[in-house]
Amino acid sequence: MIGGKYQLQRVLGQGGMGAVWVARNLSLDADIALKLIRRDRATEEASARLLTEARAAAKLGHPGIVRVFDFGQTEVGDPYLVMELLTGESLSAILARKKRLAPSVALQTLLPVAAALAAAHLKGIVHRDLKPDNVMLTTDESGKIVPKLLDFGIARVLRDDVERHVTIAGEVLGSPDYMSPEQARGEADIDHRTDVWTYSVLLYETLTGRRPFDAPNYNALIAAIVANTPMPTHAFGTGDAALWAIIERGLAKDRSARWQSLRDMGVALAGWALERGIQQDISGLSLQSEWLAPKMRRLLTVQPVDVSGLVAARAAANAAAPPVAPPVALPVTPSAPGLVLPGVVRDANDAAERKHLRGGSNRKVLFAVGTALVLVASFFVVRALLSEPAAPAGVPAAQTEAHPAPPPAPAPMPTPSATSTTTAEPQAPPTPTATATTKTTPTPVRTTQQKKAPPVPKNIQF
Repeated sequence: MIGGKYQLQRVLGQGGMGAVWVARNLSLDADIALKLIRRDRATEEASARLLTEARAAAKLGHPGIVRVFDFGQTEVGDPYLVMELLTGESLSAILARKKRLAPSVALQTLLPVAAALAAAHLKGIVHRDLKPDNVMLTTDESGKIVPKLLDFGIARVLRDDVERHVTIAGEVLGSPDYMSPEQARGEADIDHRTDVWTYSVLLYETLTGRRPFDAPNYNALIAAIVANTPMPTHAFGTGDAALWAIIERGLAKDRSARWQSLRDMGVALAGWALERGIQQDISGLSLQSEWLAPKMRRLLTVQPVDVSGLVAARAAANAAAPPVAPPVALPVTPSAPGLVLPGVVRDANDAAERKHLRGGSNRKVLFAVGTALVLVASFFVVRALLSEPAAPAGVPAAQTEAHPAPPPAPAPMPTPSATSTTTAEPQAPPTPTATATTKTTPTPVRTTQQKKAPPVPKNIQF
């Protein structure tokens, strides 16, 4: 049990620095990769620097860099690093099986690695241990192949004798084949251009199946790295002179003559691939959009515009302008409530006056609307009164028409020609015999002359 929650299950790989285990995170019930570093390979200072690098790698968040989850020390003091567990095959295993890759496949595989290194360099992190063993070709859940960069920053935190690859207890810690000339010379100011060199060596080996510098022993190898010129890649029947020119610049002995960033080298490699019909990398990303298209800056990373020149010009203009008198508070007369004079400060009375005027305008509008509604209603009432007929004099209300009787019209009352009487017994509907119409002014009124209905037979029931 490591750290109280990591249960070791099996060894994934081991070397002179330590071993990588498959472990179970009992708290999360998930498998992780746990790397144990031996105490005799790192001092206390190295452990502190390892923690710093682990924190930096954990903050990278690039899809081409293995994620770091945790860091700590075992009960006996061995430092350990907790990383994501990857499923796939290392580039060294692929090269051991296939010897070398075609130029198109090599670029499609290693351009995502260049993008990961470029992202790390932007955070000030230098890998310094790039080699085929540290490139893992993994498969994600969608089946897409994603190259992952391992052991980020681990090499730089070890002791100096480890960085010089000195044999300790019969083990060679690492290989000098990928060292840059400044590392071989023992220079202290190692920067990101060392990764440009090691990336160029890695690309050379992937294309040709051999390293650019080879020698029978360690000292001869260091001398070859510092002084010798490698064979061109197209001499081995792979690539062309244009591709070799890009790699050759990355292998310049003087780091000031190399590509100054892996981003620049990646752009050159992507341009070479696009000219030969290679559109995507091994992950399916477009080379055009990833390397050659201008990148849109994110909102939170946009740098502020340099306005120092504008500020200086404005300050000079203000200095040359005459002084401006301070604003004077003057009362505003009611005769000009809406007038705003330059340099005059409006007070609370002005605001109250404007509020009062707005209230008066609102009341006037409401009064006008109410008056209009009253006039419209009066018009319809008078029209209804004048259009209804009046009931004739002497005729009961039951004999009039069904609609309500209007008030009597201002005209002479008509004389009915006949009246109808009702009996106690039910009667049949009256049969009109004659209709007399009496003209009135201004509305004509019709009256109906009715006869007395005959008695209803006894055998009819209603």
